[in-house]
Amino acid sequence: FTCLALARALERKQLAFEAEIAPYLGGLAIRTLAPALPPLRFWHLVTHSAGFDQIGLDRQALQPADQLTPRQFLEGRLVRVRPPGQATCYDTYAVTLAGYLVEQFSGKPFARALREEIFMPLGMERTFVQAPAELRGDLALGYGLENGALLAQPYEYYNTQPASSIDSTAEDM
Repeated sequence: FTCLALARALERKQLAFEAEIAPYLGGLAIRTLAPALPPLRFWHLVTHSAGFDQIGLDRQALQPADQLTPRQFLEGRLVRVRPPGQATCYDTYAVTLAGYLVEQFSGKPFARALREEIFMPLGMERTFVQAPAELRGDLALGYGLENGALLAQPYEYYNTQPASSIDSTAEDM
């Protein structure tokens, strides 16, 4: 959904997937550990080939009040460790960056942009980036195995919503 939203935003802005992302970062810094890497392009984000380090820390929040926006999460965490396009590696950071760019292009928070620009036009009335609290009882309950016992897991809140969060129904999908 994040990549679809980015593709639609690029289409509206008449930008190609081959365009560089740097002019659209709004001051968000990307560090580079390797010297003289080629520029990042939109297609690197959606093909999981941007070359970011997958630090893996702080992707979840304990409650909604603690959640970070995509920009807040990415600030200081975007580190390029290999040339873009060189290797494919599932990339939570690149997809979260794609969600941040959706925010930049739409002028809306990520969840609202997806709701208004993807889910509602497709008739996906029970699909959310994060289900409202009043609908959480309708969600399937996840379980984890601990000491041989299945334990119900709490609802998960993500700081990497563009890469990690969609609540939907089979009918909507």
